[in-house]
Amino acid sequence: MRLLVIRTSAMGDVAFTTPVIAGIRKQYPDVELVILTRAAFKSFFSEDTGLKLFSLILREGTKDSQVSFACLQTFRNRGNLIMS
Repeated sequence: MRLLVIRTSAMGDVAFTTPVIAGIRKQYPDVELVILTRAAFKSFFSEDTGLKLFSLILREGTKDSQVSFACLQTFRNRGNLIMS
């Protein structure tokens, strides 16, 4: 199973996500974790080599809810989970 974690909001929210991801990896080692974040926040996740990390460069005015909705449409019905 694959879990997509979307963290594109404020830097503090992204920073507080890192221990949650560590806990998920420890409790569910077989889950493939995919992180989607802003390019500026990649460094929060760069030390964890087991993650698939994708970064976004968002246009001015793009809302986080728009990104989450687009990802939901893409990953729906493929046996994947999304955490935003």
